[in-house]
Amino acid sequence: MRRVERIVWHTAAHGRDGQAFDTTAAQIDQWHRERGWKEIGYNVVIRFDGTIEPGRDPEKIPAAVRGLNETTYHLCFSGHGDIAPLTPQQLESGVRHTIEMLQRYGLVERFLAEPEALIVMGHREVNELVRRGLAPIPTTKSCPGRLVNMDMVRKLIRAHLVSPRRPLSG
Repeated sequence: MRRVERIVWHTAAHGRDGQAFDTTAAQIDQWHRERGWKEIGYNVVIRFDGTIEPGRDPEKIPAAVRGLNETTYHLCFSGHGDIAPLTPQQLESGVRHTIEMLQRYGLVERFLAEPEALIVMGHREVNELVRRGLAPIPTTKSCPGRLVNMDMVRKLIRAHLVSPRRPLSG
């Protein structure tokens, strides 16, 4: 199994005129191929209704954050996180899938013990890793979008890991 140290949240950044679009993994795959990539860079795409569509095989190195791809797993959310927040279904699916990946890659203990370590992070938070000397290349991305509060996401994940029967909605 590929070694993963962080789980990164992204937005498809697909929207215009104040409207976000329910982007598919197939659309993103096409965009990435048009840029000369072999395939979609993200591991999964989470649609507005919470459906999780597969992207790049998790055993292959993704193409989503320059300088960190070898040790990261990537979720991309349909829409545009600067235009509209995640739907409740996207948030629930994203939190559940992130918990599954934390478990799969043996990251739960570290996530709980080191709340400031950015084990789960938005792409935009790469700059904090650069500041700490843990990532080589800064980003200008706002992923998963200015309307997605990653501190709240981490709090939801933490609460569910500590008390698994607690509903994800809060």
